[in-house]
Amino acid sequence: MRLLTSGAATADDADAMRQWCARSDQHAAAFARAQRVWQAIGVAGASVSNRDPLPARRPAREAATRPMRRRLLVGGLAAAGAGAVAVVAQPMLGLSLGALGADYSTGTGEQRHVVLDSQVELDLNTRTRVAVRGEGAARGRSIELLDGEAAVDTARSTGAFAVLAGAGRTEARAGQARFEVRHLADRTCVTCLSGEVSVRHSAGTLVLREREQVEYDRVALGATSAVDIEAASAWRDGVLLFRQTALVDVIDEINRYRPGKVVLLKQSVAQLPLSGRFRIDDLDQVLRQISLAFRVDARSLPGNIVLLS
Repeated sequence: MRLLTSGAATADDADAMRQWCARSDQHAAAFARAQRVWQAIGVAGASVSNRDPLPARRPAREAATRPMRRRLLVGGLAAAGAGAVAVVAQPMLGLSLGALGADYSTGTGEQRHVVLDSQVELDLNTRTRVAVRGEGAARGRSIELLDGEAAVDTARSTGAFAVLAGAGRTEARAGQARFEVRHLADRTCVTCLSGEVSVRHSAGTLVLREREQVEYDRVALGATSAVDIEAASAWRDGVLLFRQTALVDVIDEINRYRPGKVVLLKQSVAQLPLSGRFRIDDLDQVLRQISLAFRVDARSLPGNIVLLS
């Protein structure tokens, strides 16, 4: 259950779970018990989180101790009642140890608006962590996007502003630009919405202008390409916009915004295209359309797990 709700489960993991349950009635009953325990922990953990929510920012020392203590308490209760299967409720609750190293962060499906020094504005998308960099007067003139996606508006800025992400650095000059940076795993994508930004990488430097985009990883810096601004920035309007997008990529995107896990078991439809405009707050609509359009069965399990087969 922990693996299936971690966001790292694969189609093979889900298939292995189904095969294991099918081996005997005892296996099926054990998995059903694990589902009930996991769901109960999620409800209890959410109650604790709502009663004692984390503030937006904490001093580093406090942030390094109090959240960990609460997670250990939740984990200890789980271990006492149900053994190893439910020791960690963290994925279901949307908590992240990595968030401790960030000044600003968002959970699954959450978006947040941040103003830095009344000059630079940030919109943080789901599952995003941002750390403010610099010291003294320079503090706040750059941020590091640890993971996730951020939109940056420097229209009121009187100086240069930079975003560090992965192996690259994106910089806008005073009052110059609106741009977005998406950093997931080892890949980073920079999109210029207006104005001009420079992207520096060990493999080279290039300038992006309005409606241009570039991707890079730890080794290589790609070529500049034209971008569909409406699709790239739809998330800021609470929308996911897909245009002839492979189903497997659609599901990856859904999993960023939706608690739990959608697992595609029917690999024969993985590369088929899907187009549509969907509200982020009603992603089950996408799953209904996928079920009808691609003739797949959607099976719901506890923990917001959906198997498409």
